[in-house]
Amino acid sequence: MIQFLWSVYKPFSQKTYDEEIELLNFNELTCSECGLAGHCRYHDMYTRDVITETKKETVAIQQVRCWHCSKTHALLPTCIVPYSQILLVDHIKILRFHVKGASANTISKSKSYKKSIIDVINIQYIINQFTNDWEKRLLAYGLKLTSDIDHFVKSCFDKYKRQFMQIKKTRNILFNYI
Repeated sequence: MIQFLWSVYKPFSQKTYDEEIELLNFNELTCSECGLAGHCRYHDMYTRDVITETKKETVAIQQVRCWHCSKTHALLPTCIVPYSQILLVDHIKILRFHVKGASANTISKSKSYKKSIIDVINIQYIINQFTNDWEKRLLAYGLKLTSDIDHFVKSCFDKYKRQFMQIKKTRNILFNYI
């Protein structure tokens, strides 16, 4: 998997995703498997569901193939948490409520999520994943949820080689093309 920077302030949609893919220089992409740059080429696409506060959207995700090691990689923006349908900004928003002492029930009834399709079950799942895995990781390096999100994302990649709240230990790199 290869992730590329996406500002949390930029709305996510199929159109904005496609525009960002067009800007990527595939000759500079580094394979997360073999570590070589310049061997990744367009390969295929797959669809995945992404849940925002207001809707569930199916998006087509571009895949590339490294012609050196034959490994395929999804190109995901950092606003998407791998193996989660809920966007990173909502993970962080929910967890900021949580660290202030709010329960999943309270969060689901808050102004932010009262009319959201992100329900109490989704919220509780995010809290559980955080307390079981990521909370200790953040403490170990002194990372805080209150940090600027874009800086926070880069820090998680620097320290853990994966996106914040990514639960599987799949190889993942951050392609910084900006």
